[in-house]
Amino acid sequence: EKRIPNLVQVDERFLPPLLKNPLQHGIPYIFTTLGIGYNSKQISNIPRSWSFLLDPANLQTLNHPVIFQDEMREMMGIAMIHLGIPVDTTNRNDIERAGDCLLRCAPYLVPCESDPDDTNFVAGGIVAAIAYGGEMARDSKENPDMRFTIPDQGTLLIVDHLVIPKTARNPDAAYQLINYLLQPEIAAQVVNHCYYGTAVQNAAAYIDPSILHSA
Repeated sequence: EKRIPNLVQVDERFLPPLLKNPLQHGIPYIFTTLGIGYNSKQISNIPRSWSFLLDPANLQTLNHPVIFQDEMREMMGIAMIHLGIPVDTTNRNDIERAGDCLLRCAPYLVPCESDPDDTNFVAGGIVAAIAYGGEMARDSKENPDMRFTIPDQGTLLIVDHLVIPKTARNPDAAYQLINYLLQPEIAAQVVNHCYYGTAVQNAAAYIDPSILHSA
C-alpha cells in the first residue's frame, strides 16, 4: 500500500470477499455486465429472458445471425444462469448441461469475436448479441436503435483487474502506472473513453454526465 497510495480510492465492494488479502492478488479497476444487445428496429419487444438467445427455437424465428462472446467462462456462466444452475457449480452433469445448451445454439451464430459490437452489428446486419454493457453504450452513440438489456434471471458482473506479473522487468514502473491510473480524474478519462464502470470511488465527479446518468 505504501507503493500505491491511491489504493484508498478503490471501492471495497469490488474486492473478492473470500480472499484474506484481495489487493495482494489484483486491483479492481473497470467493470461491466453481460446482457442482450439488440437492434430495436428489428426487434420491437425488449428481451426479458436469456432464452431469447439461448433457446434454439427462438433463434430460428429471428431469421438473422446473432453473436455470442468468445469468452468460455462468461458464456458458460450465462448458460448456467439461463438453466438455473449455480455459476460456481463443480457438478460435472451441470457443467455438461451448460455446454450442451451453448452447442445447440451454434448453427444460428456467426463466428465468435471478442468484441461482438462491430460495424456489422451497429449497421444492422446482425440483430442481437450477448454483449458487454460498455460496448453497447458506446455503440448506441453511432446507432440510436441499439439497445441493451439485462434479462430478469440476472447476469455476471465482470471486473478487470490491474496486476503485476511476478516476472515483470520493471515492477517500479508498474507500481507508478497503477497509482497513476487510480487517480479519480484519470479513471474518469478511461470511463469517458470506453464507457465501462470504474472501481475508483471518487471518479464520478469527473465522468461525462451523459455516461454517468445512462447507467
